[in-house]
Amino acid sequence: NLFYLDRDFYNPQKFIQYLNQDQFSNSFIVIDFKLFKKKFFKKGIEPYQTYLGKLNKVAGIVFTTDSRPIAFKSRAHYTSPFPVLLAGPSFPKEAKEIYINLENEFKESHTANNIVAWLPGKNKSEEKYYVICAHYDHLGIMGRDNIMAGANDNASGVAMALTLLNYYSEQKNRLDYPIMFLFFEGEEANLLGSIFYADHPVRPLKGIKCLLNMDMVGDTGPSLTFQANDGNVDLLK
Repeated sequence: NLFYLDRDFYNPQKFIQYLNQDQFSNSFIVIDFKLFKKKFFKKGIEPYQTYLGKLNKVAGIVFTTDSRPIAFKSRAHYTSPFPVLLAGPSFPKEAKEIYINLENEFKESHTANNIVAWLPGKNKSEEKYYVICAHYDHLGIMGRDNIMAGANDNASGVAMALTLLNYYSEQKNRLDYPIMFLFFEGEEANLLGSIFYADHPVRPLKGIKCLLNMDMVGDTGPSLTFQANDGNVDLLK
């Protein structure tokens, strides 16, 4: 059954309490994504885990949008116990029921490997260093006929990292400090390669002066967008 959430409950204080009622245990809740984003997306809050992760009575969620749906998928650390669907403008406004057929294959084991390269700097000290990283895995096959080759996510980031590796490997372009190039696997499975490396670093993490993560750099065409944590902007100059 489909239940369309009333506007009164697009409210962080009411949302969870209202939907955690037995009456919704056999219902998919239809939520206007634009309104959900406006009301629930706040700085410092991961909205899906914070709000959807606490629902335990609903059969599922359907986010509807009049534009192209954004990417959403459950993460391994907080996989939701119900399906979360994204529906575009073609989703019928007066639908009463929904039928879903899910097929999946669980692989019990998969060997993943991180790749680490070390490029010495001009000076002999190796206590401080830069990190340039990118993940090299991708989603691959999501559905019977939906094959994603990963050209942007993240062959583009890997290509940029390799280009920088090639550039800085020339003696005339060396920096004063060394550069570690890290290529992670398992990013699409919830950053597993990064988490493993953080727990098993080959060099002390406290020695990192600045870390640049290259991910989907083909998103914006000829321009390049970057986000910087406070305190790191000057290091990029």
